[in-house]
Amino acid sequence: MSADNEEHAESLGSKLVKALKNSAGSGKREIEVEHEGSTARAKVHGAGPYGSSVDRFTVVGPARERSEEQAGEEVERQAAQIEDKVTYLPERLRQHEIAPGLSKGVLRSHPDELRNREYNEVELRGGGEIDVSRYRYNKKGGGRRRIPQPYSHETLERLADDLADALEPEVSDDR
Repeated sequence: MSADNEEHAESLGSKLVKALKNSAGSGKREIEVEHEGSTARAKVHGAGPYGSSVDRFTVVGPARERSEEQAGEEVERQAAQIEDKVTYLPERLRQHEIAPGLSKGVLRSHPDELRNREYNEVELRGGGEIDVSRYRYNKKGGGRRRIPQPYSHETLERLADDLADALEPEVSDDR
């Protein structure tokens, strides 16, 4: 496949963006698309022809059996891969709390890069699901609340594809 054709190949992210563009102006809703066993779900606050405001974004990988140990190892690998690859959000993500024994992990925006007490949080669950949300910390009352995150469609497509890629099982060379 040539680079030109590869660039226009269908992916989870491209399907998501197509669904968002087709429903532009429809108000709050949930969009769900599937591609090659992976699913992307976006709770959409609003969408237009070039971007969308998303309350919550989730990518679920293909269903497969894995032991607790395997799930924990996958969460560690996914956290490292996301930290290295997802560098295009408003702030860089850093590993915040990775618990392989619980098959969970959290990456957050680096504290030095927070904007108006807002930050991204990426939650890894069981090696098979990744959830992305944006939060605003309430300085007066403490706590936090989820807020919509504006994304260009290009960024959202890339994020969906990068998260789906992180959910793919690691292929070892010693097959």
